[in-house]
Amino acid sequence: MLRSTAMKDKVTVVLREMRENDRGRKEPVEVGMVDCWGRLQQSTTDDITAYASAGETGVLNLKRFYTRSFPGDDLSLVIDGEGIVHQVVGEPKRHRGSRRTARDVVALRQTSVKRGLRNG
Repeated sequence: MLRSTAMKDKVTVVLREMRENDRGRKEPVEVGMVDCWGRLQQSTTDDITAYASAGETGVLNLKRFYTRSFPGDDLSLVIDGEGIVHQVVGEPKRHRGSRRTARDVVALRQTSVKRGLRNG
């Protein structure tokens, strides 16, 4: 059943939540890490245009992550197999029409690169 989705990319999802710091301001704090299998794809130009017109910045290297069930939310970070850190753009889209076609689609924006992990 999972072979049809071609889940070949393993990512690490950094779960975060908003907590008050010592100055009383809310900031995202890491609360856990979960490995997740799925498929990373480059976004289409239509997606990039839609996010750019909505006011999002840094969307030129936007990617989509398809998975059966995404454990995070819009505060989560995603680290791919090459060590590149991505931030979730908006809420993950959850498609639950049937068990066979159920999937989550997450838009990701690259935030930084972990040095020393990429080849080339």
